Amino acid sequence: MFFKFSVGIFVAIFMIATAQPGHAEPIKIISSCKAMYQEYKDWDEYRKSFAYTYQGGEASCGFDLDDDSALQKCEETRRDNNYLSYYSKTLLPPCKIYAESPSKKTGGVIWDEASFQAASQKFMAARAAKRKAGDLKTILQELPLFMYREKLRQYVIDHEEDTHWAIASTPRKCPSQTYITWRGPDLDAAKKRALGKCDASLAKRYPDWAKYSNNECTCQLVMTDGKLVAPKKKIPGLLTTVVTMLFEQGEQSVVLRGMLEFEIGKLKPQLLRLLNPDGNLICGGKMNPSLNDDGTFSASCKALGFNAKGITQIITSGKTHSFGSGKTDQGGRFIFVTNLMPDEAAEKYPDYFGQK
Repeated sequence: MFFKFSVGIFVAIFMIATAQPGHAEPIKIISSCKAMYQEYKDWDEYRKSFAYTYQGGEASCGFDLDDDSALQKCEETRRDNNYLSYYSKTLLPPCKIYAESPSKKTGGVIWDEASFQAASQKFMAARAAKRKAGDLKTILQELPLFMYREKLRQYVIDHEEDTHWAIASTPRKCPSQTYITWRGPDLDAAKKRALGKCDASLAKRYPDWAKYSNNECTCQLVMTDGKLVAPKKKIPGLLTTVVTMLFEQGEQSVVLRGMLEFEIGKLKPQLLRLLNPDGNLICGGKMNPSLNDDGTFSASCKALGFNAKGITQIITSGKTHSFGSGKTDQGGRFIFVTNLMPDEAAEKYPDYFGQK
């Protein structure tokens, strides 16, 4: 009995030792995944998995207690990264397990670069062929306009066989407005109605949109009778609303108008991107909005030279909007309010925006 017990202890210790970090990896972990991989290696769990994918200088990753959960987390960040790089065509291939514990492999790394590259090339070739053929399913799965708008995506699926319908939308880097028409007397009438209603909705909801965006935000036709008709680089992705920001740099308070991009109008963790009026990124991060004061946001504002974090809340009294309040890592205030025009922001929050 003593012999068997000792062997069992020896095997367990051996497996733990072989799963520990400190050995050379077969490929170099790149981008933001470096920190996450170190966190994975330092994680004091016997059973764990790390998933990874990369392409060019971009990467996505995730780790958890098992392969499926790690892959799911990696795929979530891959989707986000694919949105951000969609228009430069640097899409990430599906995630694979990079390391796991326990494992008999050196350092717990089970990555096979040759098989990853083969699967990646196959994935990219199949995606390119479907895109070239105008495959509607591929468009709905990969074009950000439909990825982040479930109702719009379902509408296209339901009406794929119909005729005389059109979707009009504001372009990228503009406040989001979309309008759909169908079953018109002819396609030209459907196009005209979609464009007219879309422009009217923009003017009604954001009458002073030009104070937030320097781009031409007149609505464009995106799809007619199931076919894309707009250049992909002009088709919007994340939902976009107007935003007014206040931040402190030293003793100076700066008020800046621009746009906020987010994934979905629901109380769930999601991307946050603050843009200046030209549509250039000011701050990028995450937010988890709430109807109470326990929602959160965190953002890296490289263009401004600081990071910021705080609380974010959806306000439903009056005109629905979100309000964020926090601090920068330099100790200054960081405030933002969305969906309100200049006079509305000044009236609702005079202490912050009343003098601007």
